[in-house]
Amino acid sequence: MFRKKERQSGRTGGILGRFRGSENRTSGRTAEKESGSWSLRLRVAFSLCFWILVGTGIVLSFGYLNRYIQSEYPQAEKFGPLELVNVPEWVESGWIEAIKASVGNGLFALDERSARQVSEKLSAFSWLEDVRVRVTPSRLRVEAVYRKPLLRVKTGTGRWLYLDSQAMVMDAPELPSLQVVELKGLPAERVGIPGQSCSAEEVSAVLVLLEILGRMDQKCCSDKPLRNEIAFIDVSNWVRGKKTSEPQIILGAKDGTPIYWGAPYGKAALYLEADETEKLSVLYTFYSQNGYTLQGKVKYLELRTPVGQRPRPR
Repeated sequence: MFRKKERQSGRTGGILGRFRGSENRTSGRTAEKESGSWSLRLRVAFSLCFWILVGTGIVLSFGYLNRYIQSEYPQAEKFGPLELVNVPEWVESGWIEAIKASVGNGLFALDERSARQVSEKLSAFSWLEDVRVRVTPSRLRVEAVYRKPLLRVKTGTGRWLYLDSQAMVMDAPELPSLQVVELKGLPAERVGIPGQSCSAEEVSAVLVLLEILGRMDQKCCSDKPLRNEIAFIDVSNWVRGKKTSEPQIILGAKDGTPIYWGAPYGKAALYLEADETEKLSVLYTFYSQNGYTLQGKVKYLELRTPVGQRPRPR
């Protein structure tokens, strides 16, 4: 009986021993797994850090290498021509040649320094404004506002000065094909200097009159503008006390035929002249009835006298 109990006890102890051994083996494997997982994580982390450092080093190396190459072996500058864009149709070759001559007829370095230099040189022209120079991969593109001359005045030296619609004085190359009216009777010292606006009352009055004629042309004869028949405007008698019988403003046709306009636009009543509507009506009626020309028809055309007192043109 004792032996039986011993055998039972031995069997029980064996079972417990095997269980405990199995438990120990499981714990060992779990510990090994945990240890392996941490080791893998550390290896991955170190690998990531290593490749990040390698990538950063490569980028920095290329940067330093590029700087070194540029300092030791500078690349050749790129060059290209000058290109004028959005040039108005009325601009003639003389102006284009003047622009190119001022900056050099050749190739330009395609960089901001070159663009700035070109812009500074062109901004000195009184007949250009808002000059913008842009660098492109193949050329320097120049865009500007071109002041269109409407009047020209001859100075004492025989040089022409031009004025645009804003009375800006311009020292510009001639435009032979452009209709520019000569302003006579204005002393050269009253014109002003290029790049500044002329403040003479005569100039303001003449520019207003040219604008009115332009509007009438659009309404009545846009295909054959009367303004194109006007070669000069004479304001020699602007100061009314000089010769009271002479008109303050005289329009001159291309053949020299004088057209006596009279007082500045809007002031006809002050001098007891026909009003502006009547003057325009008589002028454009004569123009249309004579084949749309002011030339070769009469010795002069008087617009100052009201219709009821007007003699027939002769």
